[in-house]
Amino acid sequence: MHSWSAATPRAGRPRRITPPGSRSVPLRGARPPVVIVADPDRAARGRVAELLRGDEVVVVEAEDGPGVARAAAEHDVDLVVVDADLPGASTLRHDVPASVPVVVTTRSPGGSADAVAAALDARGVLRKPVDEDDLRTIVWNLAVVR
Repeated sequence: MHSWSAATPRAGRPRRITPPGSRSVPLRGARPPVVIVADPDRAARGRVAELLRGDEVVVVEAEDGPGVARAAAEHDVDLVVVDADLPGASTLRHDVPASVPVVVTTRSPGGSADAVAAALDARGVLRKPVDEDDLRTIVWNLAVVR
């Protein structure tokens, strides 16, 4: 069994993304952003993935470091959202290209979450439960318009 799964936008529907503070807009001619969502907690991972799928983002889920490595090797990734408690999280930079931004999620900001964020050269840390508007802003800024 693989520790990752991918879902593409619904067939036949125009690709869309929601810019911060706006309604969704079509992505004309562009491919939808590909985001790896990595979290050992299936429910937390699923919540973030579902928020992104609602905006027609291609989501690749991973439950551990090897799953992230496989996903990064098989997809043209635009962003990685990784939980600070993911086994092997601090070494993921070896598996994800340096050009791909990383955002860390955590229930407890500071301490080990900051250490993981520093090791991954993360662009930010999101507190769980992840706020939908914060997530959309991050995807828009780091995966769509970068």
